[in-house]
Amino acid sequence: MTHIRPLALSLCLVGAAVLLFSVRSESPSISAKDVKMPRVERKAARNAYFNKILRDPATGKIPAGIRVDELSHAAGLPQAGGFGKIGSAVSYDWESYGPNDIGGRTRALAIDAGNSATIVAGGVSGGIWKSTDRGATWRKVSDPADAIAVTSLAQDPRAGHQNKWYAVTGERAGNSASAFGAFGTNASSYGSGFFVSTDNAETWTRRFDAGNNTRFDTFFDYGARVAVSPTSGTVFVCANAFGILRSNADVTDFTAVLGGANQHSYCDVQAGSDGRIVAALGAGNAPTNVPGLYRSTDDGSNWTRIAATTLPSDFNRPVIAIAPSNLDRVYMLVVTSSGAPAVYDVNMSTSTAVDRTSSLPNFGGDTGTLDTQGNYNLTLAVKPDNENFVVIGGTNLYRTFDGFATPISNRGNWINGYASGENDGFAQYRNGHPDQHVAVFDPSDPKRMYLGNDGGIQRADDIMLFRNTFPWVSLNNRYNVTQFYHVSIPPGAGEMGAFGGAQDNGTPLIANGTDLASLGDISSGDGAYTYWGGTFVYTSSQGGTVNKFSLNGDNLPNSFQGRVSPTGADEQQFIHPFDVDPTDDRTMYYPDGDSLWRNTSLHVPNDANWVKLATAATLDREEVTAVAVAPSMPSRVYYGLAGDFEPQVVRIDNANTAAT
Repeated sequence: MTHIRPLALSLCLVGAAVLLFSVRSESPSISAKDVKMPRVERKAARNAYFNKILRDPATGKIPAGIRVDELSHAAGLPQAGGFGKIGSAVSYDWESYGPNDIGGRTRALAIDAGNSATIVAGGVSGGIWKSTDRGATWRKVSDPADAIAVTSLAQDPRAGHQNKWYAVTGERAGNSASAFGAFGTNASSYGSGFFVSTDNAETWTRRFDAGNNTRFDTFFDYGARVAVSPTSGTVFVCANAFGILRSNADVTDFTAVLGGANQHSYCDVQAGSDGRIVAALGAGNAPTNVPGLYRSTDDGSNWTRIAATTLPSDFNRPVIAIAPSNLDRVYMLVVTSSGAPAVYDVNMSTSTAVDRTSSLPNFGGDTGTLDTQGNYNLTLAVKPDNENFVVIGGTNLYRTFDGFATPISNRGNWINGYASGENDGFAQYRNGHPDQHVAVFDPSDPKRMYLGNDGGIQRADDIMLFRNTFPWVSLNNRYNVTQFYHVSIPPGAGEMGAFGGAQDNGTPLIANGTDLASLGDISSGDGAYTYWGGTFVYTSSQGGTVNKFSLNGDNLPNSFQGRVSPTGADEQQFIHPFDVDPTDDRTMYYPDGDSLWRNTSLHVPNDANWVKLATAATLDREEVTAVAVAPSMPSRVYYGLAGDFEPQVVRIDNANTAAT
């Protein structure tokens, strides 16, 4: 068996998080129905975008060990007291500028067994957060110096031990930056280790390091689940690609007890209240243990595979849920090898299973089915006091009252994600959000349920209510884990405010105020590049669609003026750059493959005003990946070219009048 022990810890600096916006007023928004890029394609396009940003442009790969080299270089730089020019007397104090009412991708949620008002949550890019008032307010409790991509949290539920908490990190499925890099590795959010708290989740310590932050080389690079036996306190970890790990008594060592290195791409593990452990192993590479569902009744020392012929033997990512009121009943949701979801109702005592896949929701349209987007969004939870009440999530969240015995066909059981009355569009559920990752029930009140998704955290105070529009409470009050691609601020001296393009959260707009709440989303979908001018503001969404807004008397975006991106462009990136003349916000430059478009009359709604400049690239298979107008000489434009050859930076000195 393979053992892993604590590694020497090293100082880890945090990548910047975006600081943003407020003031309540009417604000415009673009209907999410207009965002038509299929979500699976959006994931693939986002991966390619991040790969272009993070790779070495000369080789096209993420250099091995680059994060270690980066930290080493940063540690040797001269210090000058805050952010400022080296040797300058100028320094800056930074504070969070919001938005304080928008969340972000959340894969980890847990409720304190000793006090159900206390909730602990984990953002994929935001670390660990704690609330002591059922999610009304939040505090970040992980060290800002630890860049933690949290994927699962668990508490030791035993009396006298509930001050102990554990967290695993590293997002394996569908990460925003998972395009391939060096040695077949990814540019994704690798785990930064296994974390422990001994003071009821107030402070956290890295117990195990995850090794090289740019390589898939340890157990803790992709931790999918952590579970604690309520009888022994033994900690179990599902480590994607490795299988199931088990701790010793004081959690100073882990042993691989089911699976093996490079054998199973995905797995899951859960602990029953009687100490039984249930695990699922997905498809693998010549695995020692056949993919399927397993159980252990001796604290993980021995495992028995549930050999029901109705269970699949070839699937990708699984998630499992034990029914707390009937420990012999387990539900398993998987993504099959074809990419489709399937769900099974398993009787552990008889080793039998019923395939309930035909009962999965299928309302039709673009958004009406259970869509897991490959292995990205997948969740399953059983009500503590009712073994037949199950919630199941992909892009949307659904519920069944009869354990999938009958199809989920009533719209009243489509309870989060996209709006249930608009299954041919992309409008969001009121106070909800698509892409479900984790659902947990309140042990003190089984009607209450908490949900984590790409929009943060929501709470249902009575999950049994039957309404066509289910009432959710948003819990994103200072839960600041939003991921921003780009941010803009007003051009005038002393003017306050900001807006920016955010991952799956559109373009939140903030004006200066006290609560730093968003005035609204002015792009929808995945927000992208933005520009705040003196006459107009411009926002964009995935695929390069640019929208124009006029300003009101408070210099805030007020009236939607239409789309201004050139209809003739057809080689947009997922997060597509553009730039605007800082002295004349009627002039924009917009890349298109290896070329550049220009429009000097954006105040006139006419697509013919766009002209295509001469081909920019001097080498084949290159594209413009960045563009910038020189503030002191706005007729001068710089753009960057990247592709299969040596990258280039090109300058045009008469860009505003250059011939086509």
